[in-house]
Amino acid sequence: MNQEHLSEELLQIYAMDKSGCSPAQLDHAVTCSVCQERAALYALLFKEVKGLPKPAFDFDLSELVLTQLPQSRNGFQFNTTLFYVLAICAIAIPCWLFKSYLLQLFSGIMPITISMLVMAVVLIFLFQGIEVYRKYQKLLDAVN
Repeated sequence: MNQEHLSEELLQIYAMDKSGCSPAQLDHAVTCSVCQERAALYALLFKEVKGLPKPAFDFDLSELVLTQLPQSRNGFQFNTTLFYVLAICAIAIPCWLFKSYLLQLFSGIMPITISMLVMAVVLIFLFQGIEVYRKYQKLLDAVN
């Protein structure tokens, strides 16, 4: 016979489910005694593995794993909230106090210049947002 024997992977597929093989592979497996013997050994091996009892631990594995995971910090965090309140106040109070001067400052600038500055800021925020989303997706893929 000129045809080579089936590979180990194909023999395992043949032993588990013959529908996963091509017609030429099925013809060879039916006619070749060497491949039939090896497939029969795989079938016996799969049958015995299915008959084995499922492993069971004498301890609670989920409890051991959960104790090693980092604790999530849910709820109110005073330091972070205080930082955001102070940052907003540091920007908002001077803007409110000096609003007449700020309006005069920007009144001399040409509208096209303001438009270009606004577009640049929007693009920067857009690209930063996309980058944050990509990092989030990578972390999510790593978890899954």
